[in-house]
Amino acid sequence: MAVLAASYFAVAGGFLLQYFELPVGFLETKFLSIVCFLGAGFLMGCGISMRYGRKVPLAALVLACGSGLAAFLWFMYGQPNLTWRILSVNFALGAVSLIIFAELLAVQLKSPVDRLLMWAAMLTALNFVVRTLVIVWLQGGYESYDGLYTSLYWTTALLTHAFLSLMVALCLLTASAIDALRDLRAQAHLADVDRQLVQQDQRRLPAEQFPDGLGARRRHQFVRFPNPFVSRLPGEGVRDLAPRRLRVNVLAHMAPIGRVGILPVEGRDPDLA
Repeated sequence: MAVLAASYFAVAGGFLLQYFELPVGFLETKFLSIVCFLGAGFLMGCGISMRYGRKVPLAALVLACGSGLAAFLWFMYGQPNLTWRILSVNFALGAVSLIIFAELLAVQLKSPVDRLLMWAAMLTALNFVVRTLVIVWLQGGYESYDGLYTSLYWTTALLTHAFLSLMVALCLLTASAIDALRDLRAQAHLADVDRQLVQQDQRRLPAEQFPDGLGARRRHQFVRFPNPFVSRLPGEGVRDLAPRRLRVNVLAHMAPIGRVGILPVEGRDPDLA
């Protein structure tokens, strides 16, 4: 969620730089604004991929954002053209949206919120590509920044961005809330199962059967004989042949049975491992 929040902060910085000019220069300020927009798209792709446990498609995201930034620089300094700068940035962001759509499409067991987020990514891609092409075709392109911020392109860009950003944010917050509720429900179920097991255990062998006060945890103990011969059993001074690593189940306060058998807890030899 921190990566997604950083993405929204980057978008806000990009729009802010569109309306103010830094001391570095007018075109340089616009370049920084585009860096913020493309960086926001990159962070959004990384954040959504990590949110659903997918491997982050770094190569695809870097290629999309890097190509858009390189085209923007070319049409800013190499062959200045504002229309192509607009198209290059929008195409790059549209490619990022398609990458996000492909990542969400590969997620298994999608909830309705996940599906809504997936189609919001597709709608965002269409907004960046189709809307921009249609408006540029209708208005014939732009020669300078004079009048750009009052044009149909910029007005629709602000409106659609506000709507789609709000939709994506609500989808992500809702999905996170559903995951949190699912985790709490699972923890409550495990706690209920554990409580039922404890109650069954107490009913099967109440703690009152253990006068030593150690409770049901001590009702089964194991004595392990690592040597091939047992020289002395607790409570008896016998020497008897026993299998290596013999494990004897010890029940509390029961007398020994035979020469190798059930041993009393109090008489357990501390030398036996």
